[in-house]
Amino acid sequence: MADVKILINDKEIPINQFIKDVVVNVNIGLVESLKKIPEQKKSIKIEIKL
Repeated sequence: MADVKILINDKEIPINQFIKDVVVNVNIGLVESLKKIPEQKKSIKIEIKL
């Protein structure tokens, strides 16, 4: 099972399993559409700074 954390201003926001599944599946879908990515993925990290 994937470990998902959402942090805003370095504070972890509690999320339920449904949101974790959505975050995982959406991001895997986005990454799969990219070229030159490893076939086997151990982790995906996405950081957004506003």
